[in-house]
Amino acid sequence: MAPAKSKASTVRANPSYQPIIPPRIVYNKLLLDSFLAHHKIVSQWPPVVEQAECVIVRGIFSGGYNPSLIRFRGQLVMAYRFRRGTMRSGYLAIAELDERFRVTSNQELAIQDEKRALEDPRLFEFQGGLCLSYVSFALPKFSSAVVKYVELSTPDRWRASAPVEHQYMVRGANEKNHVPFPVGDRLHIIYRGNPRQIIFTAGEPADLVTPALRWPYGEIRGGTTPMAYDGKLLKFFHSSLRNEMPPLARRYYVGAMLMEPEPPFQMLAVSRRPILRGSEVGGDDTAIHFKKNVVFPAGCVEKDGVFHLSIGINDSQSAIAKIKPEDLHL
Repeated sequence: MAPAKSKASTVRANPSYQPIIPPRIVYNKLLLDSFLAHHKIVSQWPPVVEQAECVIVRGIFSGGYNPSLIRFRGQLVMAYRFRRGTMRSGYLAIAELDERFRVTSNQELAIQDEKRALEDPRLFEFQGGLCLSYVSFALPKFSSAVVKYVELSTPDRWRASAPVEHQYMVRGANEKNHVPFPVGDRLHIIYRGNPRQIIFTAGEPADLVTPALRWPYGEIRGGTTPMAYDGKLLKFFHSSLRNEMPPLARRYYVGAMLMEPEPPFQMLAVSRRPILRGSEVGGDDTAIHFKKNVVFPAGCVEKDGVFHLSIGINDSQSAIAKIKPEDLHL
């Protein structure tokens, strides 16, 4: 007797599959919609740019989002993802910013990764060079996502080396949210944040596995490369929960954690509550790839005692949020 198909396998086999919503949920949703319309409520949370002081990055490709920010040899550099028109394929771009986060140069980053869609860049410095990791999806079905990295070079214009894909960076059918974490001549990869923190290292067989601290807003994922802070390491991350009324069941959150500065880099503290929350409003709602309730951190630069966190808003906008130490909620 053939085993019954799971709901997950049904969804994969038929992308147009729509789950049956119980009548009570439909009834309550109609009541909620009526209440919100009557009271002119358009979002559960204010726009991200109103939750913290933010600078919207202007002068990049239209709809550019999920930026990663770094200071490299004194220059602020930002990488981000964008799309062309109605195409699903993702592309990467790189911009230079001045000290007020105004764009001084902007260009598409040519990466020789054929028949792949490129997403979610993360800039990091390794062995004196500027590198960039990214998620690479196989086209045309957006399958077999892997994390790769390239080394970037200038001076005439930013260029990328041939993509490097190491076996230690591929552990499942779809890999995302790896955070490069260089320490000296070792390149660590923060792989998981819940239920255990898992960090693996190039050329080393054993993982660094430590207990994860509780964060009640979903699985700790991705985020920024850890940076020195008060004798420890500070890392921002994102998470999400699917516990709201359909069709917008998922909401993203941003938190911070402190880690030991030495291996195995154990978690020491996690924000008591979110620093930022995804909102139904904000970003560019005219973009075909606009998605509500998203806030996505991928880079951070400390300046004058303030953390300047690069964030993507609703899959359609790039911004720099100014986070003060008291805003970390640690």
